Amino acid sequence: MGIYRRGGVWWIDYYDKNHERMQESAHSSIKRDAEELLTLRKSEIFRGAYKRPVKTIFGQFGERYMEYAKANKRSWLRDEQMLKKLKNFFGSERELSEITPAEVEGYKLNRRKEVSGSTVNRELALLKRMSMSQSIGNFSATSILCAK
Repeated sequence: MGIYRRGGVWWIDYYDKNHERMQESAHSSIKRDAEELLTLRKSEIFRGAYKRPVKTIFGQFGERYMEYAKANKRSWLRDEQMLKKLKNFFGSERELSEITPAEVEGYKLNRRKEVSGSTVNRELALLKRMSMSQSIGNFSATSILCAK
């Protein structure tokens, strides 16, 4: 277990309860922040509260949402059409954690040139619904997608 620096950012290195090595960025240039994060992770592991982060691919995320939509929504076909546009812009092989608020804003600006504002709002609402429905089902979702 330890703390080290990559570039200007501090990282922590530790082992989870299954003795698997984990490396995590502290997202800070201050060493004290990394020390506090490492202490927090050690505490979570000791208490059994630590859960390994789930890496979710946008394409898989969309497929799981479509399963939900087909079972629970009459408008699932429209959701499928909108999801195709979202996948084309964000890419279906990207991790959800890589999608930034700036990219969501870029999507809004790009799509606004092609379609009406209400269509863009519906597509953003789909992102929001996707993240909410999947997070309820113990599926990690980023809060970025909930922001309009």
